[in-house]
Amino acid sequence: MPWQRQSDMIEIDAALDFISDRGDEVWSILEARGIRRVIVAGVHTNMCVLGRPFGLRRMALGGKQVVLLRDMTDTMYDPTSWPYVNHFTANDLIIDHVERYVCPTITSDQLLGGRPFRFAGDKRPHLVVVAAEDGYGTKETLPRFAAEQLGRDFRVSYVFGRTGESLELSGLEVLDDADLALFSVRRHVLKPEAMAIVRRFVQAGKPILGIRTASHAFALKTPPPAGYEAWPEFDVDVFGARYIAHATSQSDAAVSPSARALDDPLLGGLRHETQILSGGLYQFSELSPRVKSLWEGEQDGGRQPIAWTFARTDGGRSFYTSLGERRDFANSEFVRLLRNAVYWSAGLPVPSQFSTPTLRESLERHWSTVVVPGPLAEATAQALHGYDGEAWFRCVVRIPTDWREAKLTLRLPKQTGTTHVWWNGRALPPANADDKSVVFYPVASAAVTAGDANLLVVRRTGSRQLGFADSPSLSARGPSSEISLQGRWQFRIGDDPAFSNMPLPAKFGASTDIVIDPVLKDPAR
Repeated sequence: MPWQRQSDMIEIDAALDFISDRGDEVWSILEARGIRRVIVAGVHTNMCVLGRPFGLRRMALGGKQVVLLRDMTDTMYDPTSWPYVNHFTANDLIIDHVERYVCPTITSDQLLGGRPFRFAGDKRPHLVVVAAEDGYGTKETLPRFAAEQLGRDFRVSYVFGRTGESLELSGLEVLDDADLALFSVRRHVLKPEAMAIVRRFVQAGKPILGIRTASHAFALKTPPPAGYEAWPEFDVDVFGARYIAHATSQSDAAVSPSARALDDPLLGGLRHETQILSGGLYQFSELSPRVKSLWEGEQDGGRQPIAWTFARTDGGRSFYTSLGERRDFANSEFVRLLRNAVYWSAGLPVPSQFSTPTLRESLERHWSTVVVPGPLAEATAQALHGYDGEAWFRCVVRIPTDWREAKLTLRLPKQTGTTHVWWNGRALPPANADDKSVVFYPVASAAVTAGDANLLVVRRTGSRQLGFADSPSLSARGPSSEISLQGRWQFRIGDDPAFSNMPLPAKFGASTDIVIDPVLKDPAR
């Protein structure tokens, strides 16, 4: 129980196949057969696939050449929880985490041919971000922008140019599957087959956005090297204006909406007042009559377009802005404009407003990660300033098998307010409530699952000091050893008594960031 049946599409051969949910058994089978390369599929990626004893992390730590079959997996996620994105975007985010920190991934078409699997309910437009410039940090700012602003409605892929190189943009073929593209590229030339991908995308009439250096994305100041191709007319062909130069003026620029664009949906939610920006503006000429200016800037007596749309001759629509420095992404008006432009380019209604919960509301809705011991993060502490209601902390402790008959005692540093403790859902009464520094809680043997994961929950009420001043610990009288409970816990606020026993499926791989594997400390040492 409960795993009694598998899909009829999976044929199980009793002479060849093994079924087990135990990591030691799976590992022994692999070792006995000399298997070094392992492909993992299944659900859920952020739980069992990553965290179970035979999951990706353990396989990678053990030295197996393990990969995730990323289109044959899914994520357990509620879009009303942080980071407040589409369910399928959450799947993309956990796959990105796997690729960054655990192991490579592959897709089913690499084994079976055809095309990778895609959920039928995944209707998100596919945006490809091409970032290849070293001056403005868009390799960092654009992914952060996409995660915060586009995760509800867009599937986002990335093509990054290698730092210091101007001749390679590996992975451009993803444009063939894209619905729209955003370019932040500076003076790259490409091999003909790579440039053909870009031209094919443009000629298909698909929407294109460009920021900052995209106006001279594929133009060099000298002839391209042999075997490479430039596109010096990219600015005129795609954005409807010719880039001249980056002005060297050090005076501030006054930026304001264009008079004939005040009612344009792309400016929805933006202020109409003039803003002051520092730095020289980009200079343009030969603006097409099909260009519609959205923002304009005045500097040293001259006026330049800063953001506009362009109806291309191939039938596609383009958006361009010469803004896009790091400091621009800290400007809520710029962020709003760029977000509006992405939605407009995709043919989606420009959102009037995203209602992202405040940090205080987030702490009421779901668990967040904190470090014990220590104070809460500054932002969290500020959000809870003056709060003296229920504050909940929880972690998972793996109890050693040889502690099966031991008498366990939990040690908590005493703090102001009232403290209640639960172990696997059972309330633990204190043994020395009058102590001024440390409170001990005996743990009943019947409440302990030795050799497995155990849930510890601590609730504080009426305390202004929500963090732990010292590290909690767990001691066993029999083996005469101690487990430090220092590490990552989860935290939330609220008055729901169910929080005391909301079982974590940690033994099935969930919430592995708060599972404490004991590093036993012998007090005699």
